[in-house]
Amino acid sequence: DCRKCSAGKFRHGSDDNLAECDLCPIGYYQETAGSASCSQCYPGTAQKEQGQATCTQCEAGKYTSAQQSHECNACEPDKTTGPKQGSTQCLRCAPGRYAESTSETCKDCDPGMYRAGSNTKACSDCPAGRSQELKASSTCNLCVPGTYQNETAQENCVDCEVGFYSDASGLTLCKPCAVGTQAESPGATLCQSCQAGEYGND
Repeated sequence: DCRKCSAGKFRHGSDDNLAECDLCPIGYYQETAGSASCSQCYPGTAQKEQGQATCTQCEAGKYTSAQQSHECNACEPDKTTGPKQGSTQCLRCAPGRYAESTSETCKDCDPGMYRAGSNTKACSDCPAGRSQELKASSTCNLCVPGTYQNETAQENCVDCEVGFYSDASGLTLCKPCAVGTQAESPGATLCQSCQAGEYGND
């Protein structure tokens, strides 16, 4: 009486042992009864035990890129698979995006923040003297002449007030006009001398 090998087992035709079936080795599986061979675990899955009918999908934050894998590999700290299972690779978030763990989807940096380097887990505040009004940015913009920003993580730079000016990029404070000069409008890049018939002593 011949019976089929159960799932997770096999016996090929050249096997002289007719009394029992062999277990599928580690890294292999067989889901069909009566099989003469086992199949390799495909990338994104692994099997660390013998005689198994299936391979196990890698959990989020882990991956395998090769066949016959025994175990799934953990992503490097600065990479992620996102929340999906069965990944074949881990990816670094694109500049301007971040993921707080190796199993999260990459998200956009908020306005006023940026990410340019290899630290995928967090975005950085734009420093004083710079701003960024867009999300998912890899840089912050220098405040242009006539504006300033003395706080961090800001979306916009601020116009210099009347009586003040800035003549360079990236300033954190505007400069007061010198005696005998004036800036009559916000956002001045220079101060004008008092005209004939005018004077200034402050």
